[in-house]
Amino acid sequence: MPSALKTLIPIPQPGELLVNPRTGVINTTWFLYFQRLDNHIREIEARLDAIDANYAALDARVTDLETP
Repeated sequence: MPSALKTLIPIPQPGELLVNPRTGVINTTWFLYFQRLDNHIREIEARLDAIDANYAALDARVTDLETP
């Protein structure tokens, strides 16, 4: 089944520092990468939760049919 998930952006270049040594603040490039990675993972979790909910509903229907 083809995925409709958005493709992840590429990881920042190896020379890109994670933290700016002058300010001690995370680099904007890395921040945006982690933010998009977090959004990607949350979308996957939501899809898995929806699948789990569908199986739970199906299981409840089967149980109802099996109960005399």
